[in-house]
Amino acid sequence: MDREDRQFEMVLDSLLQRSQDLMKALSLFMNRTDNEQLEYNHYADAFASFQGYLKNILKVVRSHSQNLAIRTVFPLKLAPNEDEMLINATEGRLRSLNHDTAPIYLRTKLEPELENRLNLFATKGNSINNDQAQKQIQTANKISQNMVDLIRSHKEEWENDSRNPIPQTYSQADTYQLSAAIFNGKGLRSGSEMISSGQKLLSGSGNNLSGSAPTGVASPLTATGHRNAPGKAQPSIKTQIKAATSIHPYR
Repeated sequence: MDREDRQFEMVLDSLLQRSQDLMKALSLFMNRTDNEQLEYNHYADAFASFQGYLKNILKVVRSHSQNLAIRTVFPLKLAPNEDEMLINATEGRLRSLNHDTAPIYLRTKLEPELENRLNLFATKGNSINNDQAQKQIQTANKISQNMVDLIRSHKEEWENDSRNPIPQTYSQADTYQLSAAIFNGKGLRSGSEMISSGQKLLSGSGNNLSGSAPTGVASPLTATGHRNAPGKAQPSIKTQIKAATSIHPYR
């Protein structure tokens, strides 16, 4: 084995190692997406690492482009049956090299549809003169600058809003006090105070009921609601009102 062959083997080993590292990173990321709920920063970090692996592979290819350019890969034999060595070499991605798979995997040019589209874009680009190209470039730069200014203005507005928050329109202490009064009865009048005030009100109303009518005014109705018969004495009304002894629920 001469020197060029040894260099070629080293390049292949380096490419295989970097490709395996990229495959491991991809498989780990796919497992995380299946088992975890990732956020945007996790996706950004993962794609940044993938980009680093791809850059390393391209760096090896560009640094050894001379050794790789003189090599040509072509099938020595096409067979419709499965090839165990091919399966192991491609890690199960390619099971046989037949007339259907060889033109796809060993293609040295783009697919016909992509090649036609690429030629169409190249023809359209070459048909534009310098003045039209400069006008389009200036228009694109103007649109980009307007977008940058719009983003900056929205950023400044957002920063100002974050620095000057909306004034508070409620009192947290009042909310806590109202909640405590509703659920725990905090701050309400106790049961003894309610009973004493009730006794005062009832005693005052009892005096009004048992008291006589004002001077010069005769009561047309008795306590039973019937008119007094002439010649009969009006019976005295005795009312006894007991104060409530039940305890107030908020006591």
